[in-house]
Amino acid sequence: MEEIMKEIDFGGWHSILAHDEWTPLPVSGSPASARYKHAAVVVDEKLYIVGGSRNGRYLSDVQVFDLRSLTWTFHYTGWIPSACFWWGR
Repeated sequence: MEEIMKEIDFGGWHSILAHDEWTPLPVSGSPASARYKHAAVVVDEKLYIVGGSRNGRYLSDVQVFDLRSLTWTFHYTGWIPSACFWWGR
């Protein structure tokens, strides 16, 4: 795990953080809504959160968090394959 972390350059924002403290990051955009039974993956320094459920309703969106720029973006798909909702069952 340590070798993997050394290979990733997060743009240097971590070097300004104090040690042994929780520090809020300067994140822009609207963060993904709370959800469960979703899928998530990191590809090319971006975290993709796909679908899921909230208050018993299916979500048909893709939320993307850019780990380099610390920016959230929203992509509405209108439809998520039902196979996505089988994960985690």
